[in-house]
Amino acid sequence: MTDSERPAPAKKQGVERKPKSVPVRGRENRPRSRREKSILTRQRLCDATSRLLESRSLRSVTVSDITNMASVSPATFYIYFADVEEAVLAVLEDLKGELPDFPSLVNAIDTAAPEDGVRAMVKAYLSFWD
Repeated sequence: MTDSERPAPAKKQGVERKPKSVPVRGRENRPRSRREKSILTRQRLCDATSRLLESRSLRSVTVSDITNMASVSPATFYIYFADVEEAVLAVLEDLKGELPDFPSLVNAIDTAAPEDGVRAMVKAYLSFWD
């Protein structure tokens, strides 16, 4: 029997296969922009690095610790940072934008009556670290 003589395979009547869709947790109706996802992933890595540095020394923080806390793979970490030190520098860079303008606070201190200016600077410093 040749290929042209073989009957076509029978189709099951009334049964149509649809591909199963797998729900993606946490996405809801948010856009699937890779750029947005990249920003969020980088931020998660920075947040994890920051939290680890609150409880450990820099030397004891590892890539594995950061990625476990951020719930990403170590390979993902290396897309954004070369090593732990670079991640720490990124955290510091982010903090830099939140810092009060200390040089202007220091320059505003009146040498004749420094108490008010020093109080303002200390208040800004303490509120930042709180």
